[in-house]
Amino acid sequence: MSKELEGIVINNTADSELAWFARKGNLYALAILALITIGSSVVLTIDIRWLYLLVYLWFGVAYGVLLQYGRFCMASAVRDLFAVGVPRMAVGVLIAVALFSLSAALVKVLGVSTYYPNPIGWHGLIGGAIFGFGMVFAGGCASGSLYKSGEGNIGSMLVILSISFSQVIYVTQGGWLNKLVPAAWTASALAKQMPAQL
Repeated sequence: MSKELEGIVINNTADSELAWFARKGNLYALAILALITIGSSVVLTIDIRWLYLLVYLWFGVAYGVLLQYGRFCMASAVRDLFAVGVPRMAVGVLIAVALFSLSAALVKVLGVSTYYPNPIGWHGLIGGAIFGFGMVFAGGCASGSLYKSGEGNIGSMLVILSISFSQVIYVTQGGWLNKLVPAAWTASALAKQMPAQL
C-alpha cells in the first residue's frame, strides 16, 4: 500500500506486517543459523572430537544473539541511569549481580568452588578505576564492545583486539610485573605443585 503526499510516494507496508520469516533481518539470521548448523554437521562427520570446540561455537552464537538483542552493556546501564534517567538496563545489571551472588553462594556452600578471593586492596581500586575509565573511552564495556563489533562497529572491533592483545602481553610479561602478584597466590600455586613459571 502506498499513497501520494505532495508528490512523495510513501510506502505504508510496515516491517511488522510481514511474516517473521519474510523480514530481511530474520532471513539473514536464519541463513547464518543454517550455515552454522550445516558446518557443525560436516565437522562432526569428519571427527567427533570437534564437539568440544562446537560447544564453544554454539555458546558464542547464543551469547552474541542474547547480548545484541538485549543490548546488554554495563557502561550504558550506568550512563542511561544517570544521564537520561532510564533504569531498564541498570535493573538488568542488578538482577544479573543478584543471580550471580546466589549461584556463587550455592557453589561455595556445596563445597565445589575453586575460587578463593583475596581481600579488597589498593590493586582492586586501581584496577576498577582503569576499567571504568577504559569503558568511558571505549564507549562500552567488554560485552557491549562484543555485540557492537558483531554489528560492524570498527571502534568496538579495535577495542576487542586491544583487550585480547593487552591481556596476552600482560600475562606473558615477567620482571617487575611479578611483584604485583600477591604472595598468597604464589604460595597457593606452590602448594598445588604448579610449575614455577606459572
